[in-house]
Amino acid sequence: MEAGEVISTNILADRLSRLTEAGVLRKAPHPTDKKKYLYSLSKKGTALKPLLVEMAEWGLTHLDGTRPHATKGHLLKRH
Repeated sequence: MEAGEVISTNILADRLSRLTEAGVLRKAPHPTDKKKYLYSLSKKGTALKPLLVEMAEWGLTHLDGTRPHATKGHLLKRH
């Protein structure tokens, strides 16, 4: 699945590093490719979900032209 955003490798690496240092993401070695890493949300990162859902809902309500991404719609469901 491709999101459609284009981001340079150095910008992405910097953002992943900052989020990992802040404790929002966890970084683990890729099981089959030693040159890659897998990133996942930490407990701290998962705690951000309600805030992000509220921000997305606000955008859908208040910003003309905003629409939910078809594959990400499940994130907008309240749990």
